Amino acid sequence: MERGTDRERAAVRDRWEAMERQRTLTTDLLAGLSLVAAGAIVLGLAAARSVCETSLRGHVLGCTPLAGSESALLLVAVGVAALVAGLCRFWRVTRT
Repeated sequence: MERGTDRERAAVRDRWEAMERQRTLTTDLLAGLSLVAAGAIVLGLAAARSVCETSLRGHVLGCTPLAGSESALLLVAVGVAALVAGLCRFWRVTRT
């Protein structure tokens, strides 16, 4: 009787370990996706020169220039770092 119970416990433990591995992979995949998206958004902000306000019909009401080249350089650095970190997470998930 005890051997059957031990086998059942081992099977349940193995199943929980498999579920935990799957959960970890899913978390890494979502974190990688979030980092890549954030990096793309930050790089888009770094490339922008001004922000324009438009009306509902698409007419430009006015534009506001963004900050200088120092902040653009900082945004590029942060964007590239986020992209690299996200792609590394993707690579680690797809490798397993």
